Amino acid sequence: MGIYITVGRFFYDSYKRGKTLYAVTDKRIIIKKGGIKGQTVTLNIKSLQDISINEKPDGSGTITFNNNNSFPSFLGQSSWPGVKRTQAPAFEFINDVRTVYNLVIKQQIS
Repeated sequence: MGIYITVGRFFYDSYKRGKTLYAVTDKRIIIKKGGIKGQTVTLNIKSLQDISINEKPDGSGTITFNNNNSFPSFLGQSSWPGVKRTQAPAFEFINDVRTVYNLVIKQQIS
């Protein structure tokens, strides 16, 4: 357990991210997460109320959808053991994030 906490979780997270797929259609946002317990999240693109972008200088970044998280902000992005925290759906660590963001906005208003 100690090895997983110190090192293994980073390898597992990298594995999951490598198996995650993102899609934008004219009606939906689709996030198909990889890993041992795969999960697919679909969002109606017309009903999204909060879309935020976090862009890095190299043009990569993250787009977060419907981030209505009421979890205390002083805890940041981490969670305490035993506390279930739901994370807002997001396209994480994508290249050319501004182009994808503009595509989502265009599909939302059309």
